Amino acid sequence: MTAPGHRLGVTLSPRASLDTECAVVLLPGIGVPARTATPLAEHLPGVRVVTVGLRPTTAAGLADVRTRAESFAEALLPGRTAERLLVVGHSMGAVVGLELAHVLHRSAPGLVRGLVVAAQVAPHRLPRHGPDHYTDDAVLGHVLGDRPLPPDLAAAPDFTSALVSRWRADYLALDAYRPERGRRVPADLHVWTGADDPVTADPDDTTAWSEYGSARVTTREFPGAHDFLFDDPARTARELSLLLG
Repeated sequence: MTAPGHRLGVTLSPRASLDTECAVVLLPGIGVPARTATPLAEHLPGVRVVTVGLRPTTAAGLADVRTRAESFAEALLPGRTAERLLVVGHSMGAVVGLELAHVLHRSAPGLVRGLVVAAQVAPHRLPRHGPDHYTDDAVLGHVLGDRPLPPDLAAAPDFTSALVSRWRADYLALDAYRPERGRRVPADLHVWTGADDPVTADPDDTTAWSEYGSARVTTREFPGAHDFLFDDPARTARELSLLLG
């Protein structure tokens, strides 16, 4: 593999190496800040929780799903001492996590002990969108949902505009992604959904994940909507602890 960060600007939070026996690698969805993982990590003592993302300055044209996965792996592997990794992807992060699991397996077979895909449909069932999906107002609506624009963003229009451009690039990358059908993750696959999440309202969209698993495939529904993974960090940590065994 090339030097860390060769393809994209990658951030690891915290920056420390994966210096525990087991580690959780978290890939949040679009618009979810890295600090969201802090409460989750507090409920997993002894387990390194590392959130992986792109630097805001990353050129949008380079940030396709597979390039993200390659670059994330380049940043994760140097200095690694953890014996097994549990990759947890939320929303778009679930799709990137699928590719990341394959990249890590190529470099270090057996490293990935499991992949959790949360709040996302099976990749081949991802909806495709037209231009109206990518206007500034539409992108803000996708990220914020029914929530108002936070005061700090409302007071910084230039910063908000830059964020919207970053989020638009994320949605475009997701729209452009085409999975390699028949290629299965060499680890347990866990499909988590929120009971009130409109993204995964059709059960066929989530059960279709089964074609991406080569070992054990489990499904689990949690209370909550799209961000259920972060709404109750203690609950999420308990479930992850079971998978870490």
